[in-house]
Amino acid sequence: MRLVCLLITLSLVTGCEFLLTDRDHDGYDEPEDCDDNNPQVHPGINEICDGVDQDCDGEVDDGVLTTYYRDVDEDGHGDADFTLDECEQPDGFIEVAGDCDDYDAHVNDSAPEVCDERDNDCDGEVDEATAEDAQTWHTDADLDGYGDPDDYFVACTSHPGYVADGGDCDDTDPEIHPGVDENCDGVDQDCDGEVDDDPVDGDPYYLDGDGDGYGDPSAWVMACDVPEGYSAEDTDCDDGEDSISPGAPEYCDGIDNDCDGVIDVGAVDAYPYYEDADGDGQGNGSVVDHLCEEASGWVGDANDCDDTDATVYVGAPEVCDGQDNDCDAGTDENADGDGDGYSVCAGDCDDLEIAIGPAATEVCNGIDDDCDGIDDDECLDCDLWVPTDHAAIQDAIDAAVDGQVVCVEPGEYTERLDFGGKGIHLLSSAGPEWTILDGSAQGSVVTFDDGEGADAVLEGFTLRNGYAYYGGGVYAPGASPTLRDLVITGCNALYDGGGIYLDGAVTAFEDLILESNNALGGHGGGLYVGDSWLSVDGLDAYYNTANTAGGGMYATQLSGPMTVQGGWFVGNYAYSGGGGIAAVDNTFDLVLDDGVVQANTTDLVGGGGLLCDDAPSQLTDVWIASNVAPTGGGALVQYAHTQMVNVVVADNEERGLDLRTTGASPALSNMSIVGNRATQPGSAVYAYGTDPMLTNVDVSGNTALGGGAIHAVASAPLLGHCNVFDNAPADFSGMANPLGTDGNISVDPQYLDTAALDPFAWDLHLDPASYLVDAGDGNLQDPDGSTADIGALGGEMADQWDLDGDGSPGWWQPGPYDAALYPAQGWDCDDLDSTVGPDSGC
Repeated sequence: MRLVCLLITLSLVTGCEFLLTDRDHDGYDEPEDCDDNNPQVHPGINEICDGVDQDCDGEVDDGVLTTYYRDVDEDGHGDADFTLDECEQPDGFIEVAGDCDDYDAHVNDSAPEVCDERDNDCDGEVDEATAEDAQTWHTDADLDGYGDPDDYFVACTSHPGYVADGGDCDDTDPEIHPGVDENCDGVDQDCDGEVDDDPVDGDPYYLDGDGDGYGDPSAWVMACDVPEGYSAEDTDCDDGEDSISPGAPEYCDGIDNDCDGVIDVGAVDAYPYYEDADGDGQGNGSVVDHLCEEASGWVGDANDCDDTDATVYVGAPEVCDGQDNDCDAGTDENADGDGDGYSVCAGDCDDLEIAIGPAATEVCNGIDDDCDGIDDDECLDCDLWVPTDHAAIQDAIDAAVDGQVVCVEPGEYTERLDFGGKGIHLLSSAGPEWTILDGSAQGSVVTFDDGEGADAVLEGFTLRNGYAYYGGGVYAPGASPTLRDLVITGCNALYDGGGIYLDGAVTAFEDLILESNNALGGHGGGLYVGDSWLSVDGLDAYYNTANTAGGGMYATQLSGPMTVQGGWFVGNYAYSGGGGIAAVDNTFDLVLDDGVVQANTTDLVGGGGLLCDDAPSQLTDVWIASNVAPTGGGALVQYAHTQMVNVVVADNEERGLDLRTTGASPALSNMSIVGNRATQPGSAVYAYGTDPMLTNVDVSGNTALGGGAIHAVASAPLLGHCNVFDNAPADFSGMANPLGTDGNISVDPQYLDTAALDPFAWDLHLDPASYLVDAGDGNLQDPDGSTADIGALGGEMADQWDLDGDGSPGWWQPGPYDAALYPAQGWDCDDLDSTVGPDSGC
């Protein structure tokens, strides 16, 4: 400001005109402002790169120019020896230097060093140890081409005595290095960290992925010893399934279980099929193969007695031609015009009348009813006939007096009968197949409730469709009627005695069939017996049920022994106990002789086949098989003595025999207890608080999940001359092992046949070479006078079996049936078929 004043003063003094100006108003006047027309040009302003001296310091673009380096090879790095300072990047130049060879794009200060005899990274060194492809070189002291992994240097080139491979695990031995063959010598020859792996002198071992002992042939290793998870066997055809291997059993499941290359051949669960050469649907029993399914020319039926003739087979019509057309071991017997079971060839003298035949009852009518060639011989005189004399049977009963016989013609009668205390004989002239009494579910079909005695006889009828509180078929409280040749089926009781209710009786029954009857809320689905003394000869109880006990039969508080001769109890059910038979609270014995107790079931207590609760029992020649219960699947006996002689106990679920606190020691002799199963100890015999005596008994092939086949709890079973063999998991538990003392042995019994699925078809005769032959107690004898055999078919009563009730006992000797010898001695070759015996078919 002083300069302005000075200038003004000078101008006044001198008298001349001199004026300073700031035309661009940037705060600076000329000459200090080197461009007073541009406010962006004056001292102190920031220089920008535009070819103008913005800050008026006399230099253009000073301090804002950029140095650019020539980049001929365009590798992003320029040559520091060739530069330009410019405001903008010239072509061929870049801002980054560091290229020591601007004619090679692979050389600059950011390039990796590689082994190529050039300074790739421009650090002044060539092929240094840090080069990307520099190698590690290992000392090779043993000159085997492989070096010591711990002695090395890194460089682009090697030195003598060094090699690139550092895998030598022993650089002092030229025989040890990678790639050399491994030998079984405890040394890691090939330096892979494992000793004796894949040795050239080893053996092949195969991956056993499923642990079944057999390996996968496609996955193997060479080894000196069997590695874990491997096998020397290479024959597994499915190494992911341990149930499939050459040692596995073959099953019918569409899988080659035993790896023999074929499926379902030789399966353990295969069924026998028989050659059917004549194509009649039945096969030759002597030509058998075991198959999983029926094949062309093979059938499951082995009953064809002539496989060369398609007109001969079981079920073929029998004609009088001297030939056994229907294969029932009889000839010309079944050309049966009237359906009474007899043909003219077999002695039916009137094959158009069902009431006339060899089995008919001879009545006094001037006709040879029983076809014996004599009219009215030993005939039963019918006093009244239904419907001739009376249309209804009850009307005839009401009209009859004591001692009279009322005969009923074949037919179906919808009636409920009451004997009314009369001692009369009510007889069907044609038998139960042809004479039916239907109760219409309105009460008991036949009633005896007026004190009838044994002279009140009901014979030859089928009773069905009864429904009552007690005794749906027959109701007999306080009466002792005689029942003979009856079929009682489809009858129901709300409480006891679905088929028959008997109480307070002393009488005998004969030839009864009780089938599909039900005690809906009580005991005795087939038969209820209370406070009675009863003998039954021939009792078949099939598929009866009881809501409590005694599906087939219930006997309680007997006033005398109850004997059942020839009883079959099959397929019955009781909820609480005794699926087949229940005997409860008896002083007198329940006696079973020549009987079958099979496939019966109970759910709650026990005794699938037989329950004896505070009830003594005697069983002789009885077959107890395939019954099921929570315990005592075959039989449960408690609080009472039992005696069993020549009894088979087979294939029962949850123990064959369960014996508990029986008082007197149970006596078991000449028995076969085989193939029973249990999920508890004692699959064959369970003894609790009692000391059973076993003599000449075979206990074989029984299976329990725990404990032995014979299991004792607070008891000491006594065995003499018994065989105990092949039971799982053990023969005995809870007791001392008696084998080797008192004649007790453990050998294969060698039964003739136990292969059938149905144990009732097993042939438990002994092979002649069986060690059980004559191996029993020396004080007991077989019927031929020799020492008794061990098993159910030996012993003093061995020749008394007659299960089919045809009067001919089954043969007991070891070995196959001798067709030349045994028929003459009266022994039956098939004791389950009453049509086959010594006189027909054996």
